[in-house]
Amino acid sequence: MPIDLKFCQRAAYYKIRKGQAVEVLNLRISREEILANDTAAKNQVDTRLIEEWQTRWDRSSTGRTTHEFFPSIARRLVYNIELDYYVTQFLTGHGGFAYYLHKFNARNFTQDSDLCDCGQTETADHILFGCPLLRRKRRRLVKAAVEITGEWPCAKENLVSDMRIFKEFRKFAKWYILWSHR
Repeated sequence: MPIDLKFCQRAAYYKIRKGQAVEVLNLRISREEILANDTAAKNQVDTRLIEEWQTRWDRSSTGRTTHEFFPSIARRLVYNIELDYYVTQFLTGHGGFAYYLHKFNARNFTQDSDLCDCGQTETADHILFGCPLLRRKRRRLVKAAVEITGEWPCAKENLVSDMRIFKEFRKFAKWYILWSHR
């Protein structure tokens, strides 16, 4: 949660605990409502803050790659996944991908371009969904996605919303990042 919304939440929770009326982002909860059910009052505050966070997330000009994986803040909050160094590079598109590194003249590996060994632009999406050279390495990920969603390529959100798919996604991400830095 963005820090300013977290502050709003903490202030609202304090007032609820004290039995005082709360006003946060045009949400008004009376003293009587709080005294009748303080848990419901906290839930109302949380719902309103998540709505505001979602609005900001949808309108932001940054983080668009990550937004494709996590379009819903409310759903992201219930996913039980552990993000790591490898997966995060795919979730953000910032990592050891020739396209990203080439933008900063940081490609110190075997080539000085944004191309994959297959000749196409090497982005996180290309590696994850399209590179023909990695078809065999993606096999288990593809199998899990097809069994659960019925399609490949699947929506990016499916890669993180289902634990069986996420497990294979995480394995593939780790293998690729380690392999590409050989």
